[in-house]
Amino acid sequence: MENRHEGEVLTTGQVSRVLGIAPRTASALFDNGLLKGFRMDTRREKEGDRRILRSSLLGYIARLKSDEFAKAAIGRLVAIEKGV
Repeated sequence: MENRHEGEVLTTGQVSRVLGIAPRTASALFDNGLLKGFRMDTRREKEGDRRILRSSLLGYIARLKSDEFAKAAIGRLVAIEKGV
């Protein structure tokens, strides 16, 4: 089911590790429109698991305008994608 998006989306847990923030903060970034993505199909849409678009995360990192933070975040993203 999730495989059709593999490599294109991240869970809020993965996003929290990339950004060095709490998972609830990653969810709040999504809920407030700062990170784009979608919710997984559930009976109650507001309670579905969030999936964040990789492209949206990269855009968010770029907007932070901190080269040091961006390099660290991209390094963590690469590690997650490699399964490290």
